[in-house]
Amino acid sequence: MSLFLVSSDWRFKERFKHHFSYEYLHEFSMVKKLVTAVAEAKSEEEIWILADEKLGSGSQLKLLQELQETSAPIQVILFLDRGSLPFILPELSFPVEFIQKENLNYTNFFLRFSDDPSVREDATYTTESFIGSSDKMQELRSQLATYAKGECSIHLYGETGTGKEIAAKIIHKIKNPFRPMVSVNCSLLHGPVGDSMFYGHTKGAFTDGKSDLPGLIHEAHRSTLFLDEVENLSLSSQANMLRLLESGRYRQLGDTKVKVSEFRLVTASNMNLK
Repeated sequence: MSLFLVSSDWRFKERFKHHFSYEYLHEFSMVKKLVTAVAEAKSEEEIWILADEKLGSGSQLKLLQELQETSAPIQVILFLDRGSLPFILPELSFPVEFIQKENLNYTNFFLRFSDDPSVREDATYTTESFIGSSDKMQELRSQLATYAKGECSIHLYGETGTGKEIAAKIIHKIKNPFRPMVSVNCSLLHGPVGDSMFYGHTKGAFTDGKSDLPGLIHEAHRSTLFLDEVENLSLSSQANMLRLLESGRYRQLGDTKVKVSEFRLVTASNMNLK
């Protein structure tokens, strides 16, 4: 069984990438490439297709029409944004299900595909993911297992290539095995665009704000927020982050309503920040 995920929204795809193994999950940004992959798949293989409403220049209806021509043994789930309604389906040889993203409990949804442990991404990230049997490596494994079970924020320091993100995933999976970890490189969080990505914005908050964007803080609620290259956070962003960590409260751009997000913060850097 394989899971084919298609969306032009990287945030939507991140939810699945941090839960399912790469051997099971295949992600696409373009409808054409997805359809080609489905057509080339083994005829006896069961394929689930998860199609976001954000498909760039394509559409969910066009996707269904092209999939019908492949005659592949597939099942399709179409994800709808807030305010969107299911549409009338053409005659198809495969089942189609509509799901509203706004009210979706992703943890429960993932369980539909997680009976086989091999499909879960957490099967590939354990304390044994680090290779080595030295005393230092054994100590590292013990520390990761110990701190992962707590509630405190964690900072990971090490040179480039030493496995800081792997350590973050291990910490996350021990504490939240069925929730996606939200990751972001802090070099992307500069200026208004970075604030919009991080805190989210309401429709019309700025010129290109044509729809609501929940933001990474919202997505990390009751999960783990991993900030890589945290040394790149600006001083103003650091001040805002401190207030967020103290109270768990924040405002989206263009909104006066205070929101709450409960998350565990894990940061990483290749610089000694002491």
